[in-house]
Amino acid sequence: MLGNLSLAENSLTSDGADLITLAWETISICFTAMTPFLPQLLVPGSVSFILLERQILQQVTPVVSGFYKASPQERPLLLFSNADQWVGVYIEYKFQTPIATHLQGLANHLAQNITDPILQKSSIVANGEKPELVLYEVWLQILGQPYTKALEDKTSPEFWALQGQLTRWVKWWDEVGGRGRGLGKMGDDWTRLW
Repeated sequence: MLGNLSLAENSLTSDGADLITLAWETISICFTAMTPFLPQLLVPGSVSFILLERQILQQVTPVVSGFYKASPQERPLLLFSNADQWVGVYIEYKFQTPIATHLQGLANHLAQNITDPILQKSSIVANGEKPELVLYEVWLQILGQPYTKALEDKTSPEFWALQGQLTRWVKWWDEVGGRGRGLGKMGDDWTRLW
């Protein structure tokens, strides 16, 4: 920005910070959104893309801004991918002003402060680091609910009906001190809550 001035870069400081601590920073965040993947999510500008983008950025951007005490650019790079029928999310923020680099703890900050249940907190990777979470597993055999082939498809009505029932239970369980993350398969007539 100083044009053709010949500077010793290691001598340039501002308010006690040098170029190493005031570098333009790019922040990358990856996680899984617990919502069924739709092919339209691969098309930026599609209705599905815009709706999910809005939901995710409304949750993530304020938390990132609070962590760095600075506002990122208005339009971050956001990409969706297919993550085993769920939605893989990649967000890249650049900041309008220089920020301190190499800050640790963004992953923990995101996991503690984002409340949207579609974000799978154990899948967060922020600037290469994962959050420090205590994970619990709960195994259930649901009487009167045999495991069917339809439950393997996370977009099926059967899956979502059972997911809704279990989610209500998990929310109650979470309020009394547990944690829950999703639905999977254990055996022929078992359903796994993990």
